[in-house]
Amino acid sequence: MAKRGRPRKVGPRDKKGKLRPVQMRDHGNDKTRVKQELFGSDGADAIGRAYRMGLLGEEGQSLVSKARTIKKVRMATTEAQTKFNMRCALNHGVGGVMSIDLDPDGQLARERRMFDALSCGRKTQMRSLAFDGLVIGDYSDSGPAWLDRLLIWEFEKIEAKRQGREPRESCKPYRMDEELLKEGIEALKAA
Repeated sequence: MAKRGRPRKVGPRDKKGKLRPVQMRDHGNDKTRVKQELFGSDGADAIGRAYRMGLLGEEGQSLVSKARTIKKVRMATTEAQTKFNMRCALNHGVGGVMSIDLDPDGQLARERRMFDALSCGRKTQMRSLAFDGLVIGDYSDSGPAWLDRLLIWEFEKIEAKRQGREPRESCKPYRMDEELLKEGIEALKAA
């Protein structure tokens, strides 16, 4: 007598008798779930996170739609520049003047330049850097650092109110952070 073969796998089957693939939804890790609860579908970019935490003021919705339109134009321009090897007239290089440096030392240097621009009165340069961080930059999970500090402060105020305590001073953002947000919003309104 022959041995019995391999047992049949359990699961739904199609008309031919083959196993159907099991569709499992990936819910992400705990950090992803918390971000989804806080920001919903707006958590995918810096402007959306600022809007959800109420940092954009009364006209937040119109600013978000304007920023997303600008971002789409930027993405199309970048794609055209790389695909057709187009050059930017402003700096004679591929990619334009708004290049993103993802290394932390570069980010600290950018923040120092922003602070220098604020203290020296060069509002134009500061506004450009703030606009880059808020609208143009590709900050899908977090960033720019100045906006993250503002978001942490807003979240801390909500948590403190919910728990009936004062917000922790260690979470308070720098004065420069609020100035950068204000300049970024002004630049977005002017765009």
